[in-house]
Amino acid sequence: MVKMRRLLAVLLILGVVMAAGCIGDSVGLTKEKVLNAINSIERGEYTTNASVVLRAVSDELNRTITIEEYIHVTGAFDNRRNLEKGHIDVRVKYLGIETKISWPYFTNGSNVYFNVEGKWYSMPLDNELTEFANGSLNVDFIEKLLSKKNVEMKRVEGGYYFKTNVTFEEILNATGREFINTILKDENVMNITTESGYVEVKIRGDGMPYWIHEYLNLIVSIRDPLEGDTDNMYLTINETTELRNINGDVMITVPKGIEEAKPLDEILG
Repeated sequence: MVKMRRLLAVLLILGVVMAAGCIGDSVGLTKEKVLNAINSIERGEYTTNASVVLRAVSDELNRTITIEEYIHVTGAFDNRRNLEKGHIDVRVKYLGIETKISWPYFTNGSNVYFNVEGKWYSMPLDNELTEFANGSLNVDFIEKLLSKKNVEMKRVEGGYYFKTNVTFEEILNATGREFINTILKDENVMNITTESGYVEVKIRGDGMPYWIHEYLNLIVSIRDPLEGDTDNMYLTINETTELRNINGDVMITVPKGIEEAKPLDEILG
């Protein structure tokens, strides 16, 4: 098992898994070549761009409420030392108000830290920002998904490409996101339905995945704890991750002040 402290890289492997079940010698790319390439990843860099748009009807305001979130992440990882560092920028737009954060982050195993105004703070694993700064590239689940997907692998310039439909449940089962699991445990979340969803993956000729795009269009049914009625919210997710400098020169050092980091939740209240 190879670990990469980046959640979206997990989605990349999900895509590879779904293709691996039908890749044969006829296209020049075998399951073994892809798995060997994945397991050879020791270090590298990545860029992730994501957008999350939530729409809901407000009876009180008699209008549709839209919340938009835009995330940009650049980072580097070292699987040998289980370290990662990077920078996350987040913009949230709601009712004409835009809120921004721009924080460096550092991960050491499962511990995630953010630098806020020059000081390091720890963040729990069930926080959304932690999910973007901390993940595992885990091939253990591959055997469970090999027989579940049948996709067409296409030759393209520089390697291979495929696109396959996915559901929210498939991605959740493959990644085990703590933040999403915490939301699902809320007794008022009644159901999450996938209206549409897909994953696109680009793979080099040597079997190394380097680009992934995930799209999900979901309906989230939530019960009003006071009235008992169920309302729907509509959630659209777009995420794109590019890996580069794979097994290149990547130097990650432990930042000063990590040892004294306090929980960020205490600061935010």
